[in-house]
Amino acid sequence: MGYLIGRLILAIFVLTSGTIGGQPIWCPAKCLCSENNLSVTCKNIKLKRIQPDLPPFINSLDLTNNQISEICNNTFIWHQNLMKLILTDNRITTIEVGAFNGLVNLAELSLKLNRLNIDVLEASVFVQEHLPSIYLSNVYFRHKAVPKLIFRNITTLTKLHLSNSRLQAIPEGAFYGLENLFELFLDGLMLDALDENVFSGLNSLITLNLKNNQLRVINPSTFSRTLLQKITKLYLAGN
Repeated sequence: MGYLIGRLILAIFVLTSGTIGGQPIWCPAKCLCSENNLSVTCKNIKLKRIQPDLPPFINSLDLTNNQISEICNNTFIWHQNLMKLILTDNRITTIEVGAFNGLVNLAELSLKLNRLNIDVLEASVFVQEHLPSIYLSNVYFRHKAVPKLIFRNITTLTKLHLSNSRLQAIPEGAFYGLENLFELFLDGLMLDALDENVFSGLNSLITLNLKNNQLRVINPSTFSRTLLQKITKLYLAGN
């Protein structure tokens, strides 16, 4: 089945080659597209929903600064080549379970500057088994703490940004299973303490950003000897 879908996508791409007004003929209205890297950029065009006419063969989709409020089930079911999905600065409050079905090659997902309930993310985003980078900076979380084990399914995660998201607590076990994570941004939160084993198991962590929190004292056992030997960039300014 995967082979047949791949052949169909290739056939569509061949049939839609060509340009109109400097843009590929497959480019959605009001968007900018590149035929070289198969990217679609639809910034600042007041979209209220994700266009149903997006070409299935694209590698990158940027929908920054629109008015999208929800992502429905199977929205990207035919976009198995999509590697980068930017949904920054929209009005997203709802992500249906199965919204990212089909995105088997997705490497980067940005949901920055949206108003998402962490429960919504747990049911839709954090069930993705292959998702190396997640950017959730400036996301408004109604819950003030990260639930335990919430990232346990995304074992391929290498970059996680939770900056400026008003979180007040990150309990022990929040990052359980993220053995491949090498970049963690927790700057601009409201943290006044760190649980003793909050970073336990982050054996690949190289960059940790804790700037601009309310930390006064950090227990020495918060950072294991192994972790301290691994980290090359540790940011603590503004505490």
